[in-house]
Amino acid sequence: MLPMKRHRRLAPCLAILLATLTSGQSAAGPIDPRPGWAIAESDKDYATLLEDLRAAIKEEGMIKVTEAGPTGAAKARGIEIPGNRVLG
Repeated sequence: MLPMKRHRRLAPCLAILLATLTSGQSAAGPIDPRPGWAIAESDKDYATLLEDLRAAIKEEGMIKVTEAGPTGAAKARGIEIPGNRVLG
């Protein structure tokens, strides 16, 4: 197991639902704080944030064991929703 100090940068990203905007979409609204969550705002677009998170996981010697989100499934049904993803 890696020392906790190395996880401090990634833990908030892995512990929250990534709900960022794709270009041209309006805001879905703020995410309210909840016990055990850390919310970090980003100026990055959804695709860049997700790509950078995946790279950071590898750089820290960690592995991603789960990844899920409704955006692709909704798009396949003709429904547009803001990009969101959960990584564990």
